[in-house]
Amino acid sequence: MTSDPLIGKQLGDYRIVDILGRGGMAHVYRGFDKKLQRYAAVKVIDANLLASNESEEEYRARFQREARAIAHLNHPNIVGVYQFGEVGPLYYMAMAFIEGRDLGHILKDHAEAGTAMPHQQVIQIIRDISAALDHAHKLGVIHRDIKPSNIMVTSDGRAVLTDFGLALSVPEGSMGNTFGSAHYIAPEQAISSAKAVPQSDLYSLGVVLFQMLTGRVPFDDPSAMSVALMHLSDPPPAPRQFNTHISSTVEKVILKALEKEPSKRYRTGEAMADALEEALLGSVPDPSHPSKARLASGEYRRFATPSNTSSRPLSLTKPPVAAPKRRLSPMLIGFGVLVVVLAVVVAIFALSQPGTVTATPTAQVVVRR
Repeated sequence: MTSDPLIGKQLGDYRIVDILGRGGMAHVYRGFDKKLQRYAAVKVIDANLLASNESEEEYRARFQREARAIAHLNHPNIVGVYQFGEVGPLYYMAMAFIEGRDLGHILKDHAEAGTAMPHQQVIQIIRDISAALDHAHKLGVIHRDIKPSNIMVTSDGRAVLTDFGLALSVPEGSMGNTFGSAHYIAPEQAISSAKAVPQSDLYSLGVVLFQMLTGRVPFDDPSAMSVALMHLSDPPPAPRQFNTHISSTVEKVILKALEKEPSKRYRTGEAMADALEEALLGSVPDPSHPSKARLASGEYRRFATPSNTSSRPLSLTKPPVAAPKRRLSPMLIGFGVLVVVLAVVVAIFALSQPGTVTATPTAQVVVRR
């Protein structure tokens, strides 16, 4: 096996230890900072692999602008960036090393096992990444490359957004080239990267949501250009076409996120996450569904009604309560007590009179004096 030429090399403060992943233009390595005794995920881009319509000088300027744009992002669901730099034709970005797995591998495992991701996990990931995007957008930074491989999921289930290498700083602008992954790119971004808006990231997150709930992306083709054109002109397929367990309410949330016009999508990530949570918790998962998702395993204590039945709501956190036993009317009980009391009073009065009381066969009472 041929060893990677960067293994053992020094890039800034980081000595490259091994490779974590390979992409088209960039590779991600594990680097070690000897001074601070910490590991980092080091993304390396080779300038020799740049598109022919972008000079190295233009790329260097854009790289530096984007580095400044994201250096001040500080959020628990955004990967921390340690260092940017260049060594010869190589540009590198050192980020916090996250112990976990990327969402792409998690989805691949589910696909191979024929299972679906539990609803709780879907909600948690969308909630975390939405919060990260809202934070970045408020500071004028658009990610422009939301996809499963750029979402890390830690061992405790927290989702962290990584790889801001294609981020656009709104105040400084962009060179206008098209960036992003074809299967997840928003229509306006497919025309020009400069047209990206905050809702472009939410569109891409909507594609990720579509994939988490159906096991596939809405548009697919061997040609990246064909996929981009589908995002531009074709209506997305109905998610329930691929997963009949998705309710119509959940489907509406997904399709709203995939609207062609940015103004028709969710205004913020929080609004999208809220709508998804309400929709998912408003439908009972089919017990036969491979995921066997249990929405109410602790924190979600709500009632839900199956979307295709008219049955009474069932509590997802408590067993059905048995119907109460029928009780006698208080008025009837009171009347009975009164009759008994009167009978006792009459008996006592009769026994207190002189003479002997005998009963005849005809139940008549005779008093002898």
